[in-house]
Amino acid sequence: GGAFKRTVTMLGKNTDADREKFQSEIDEIHHLFKQFVAQHRPQLDLEKVATGEHWFGGDALSLNLCDAIGTSDDWLMARR
Repeated sequence: GGAFKRTVTMLGKNTDADREKFQSEIDEIHHLFKQFVAQHRPQLDLEKVATGEHWFGGDALSLNLCDAIGTSDDWLMARR
């Protein structure tokens, strides 16, 4: 296998290089996720909501993190 086939393990030894590679991968995924969100929710103030906090219910709605609040049954019934 390659040098970074498994970068961080719970059972083996983790080197500084392994941890740095793992963090780099996490940072890249986070960046791609933020690009995806910005593209598909242009009305969203990404800097305001991308703080690590959790947003629930009415707060998520007012911040444009969701389009509506409802149950999965509500969604299915609206589309039948």
